[in-house]
Amino acid sequence: MTAGNGGRISGPIAVAVVTGDPARLHRLIALLETDARLQLVHCDGSDVDAVHAIAARPPEDNGSAVVVVDVPSRLGDDLELVRFISKGTGEAAIVVVGPEPDLALATLIAGASGVVTREPSAQELCDAVACVADGDAAVTPEVATSLVRRYQGFDED
Repeated sequence: MTAGNGGRISGPIAVAVVTGDPARLHRLIALLETDARLQLVHCDGSDVDAVHAIAARPPEDNGSAVVVVDVPSRLGDDLELVRFISKGTGEAAIVVVGPEPDLALATLIAGASGVVTREPSAQELCDAVACVADGDAAVTPEVATSLVRRYQGFDED
């Protein structure tokens, strides 16, 4: 991760998962369930329901909230999805899973706080969620390398 977790989280991290692919949904849930810090509050993959699940948390819930958004290789509608979730969830952070490396910056500009590769390890995904829940940014090394090369004028191919 390119940003550290400052340890400011005071409770469980509520996590909602958004994806249009049932197989991806099961994979992401399996990865997220490996971390005791995370509490899955929405797991059916729909964006509107995820926003409602995060927004409906009780006031006494002093933990943080994160929406994990799985994006396919195309990104046009997904940028709008990230913007929609960013506006609809208030203070919830967003981790985007799987944008093409050259589109990672666009997801960050759209409102994501973290970006991980298409097939993250459980540790990469869970650490990214904890990191953004703590108010930091999280970008996996592969995505960071892509961003650096892009702005330094290098071609990855």
